[in-house]
Amino acid sequence: MDNNQYQALEAQLTTIMRLLAAPLIRDKSIAESAPTLAKLGMGNNEIAVICNTTPNVVRTALLRAKKGRKNQ
Repeated sequence: MDNNQYQALEAQLTTIMRLLAAPLIRDKSIAESAPTLAKLGMGNNEIAVICNTTPNVVRTALLRAKKGRKNQ
């Protein structure tokens, strides 16, 4: 497999991943969506693309969620 084929396969898998994640976050806020997607192993950049926001917003949502768990 050459580099071009690898890149094409990666792009297709990324599209599939986004399509599969969409129902999980439908009608949910970023505060709910980000931790769910992070638990599935997605990074801040991937979550930001799926949620149509920035990686900084995702990072903040994840930190707040983590803080909330510690306070319980």
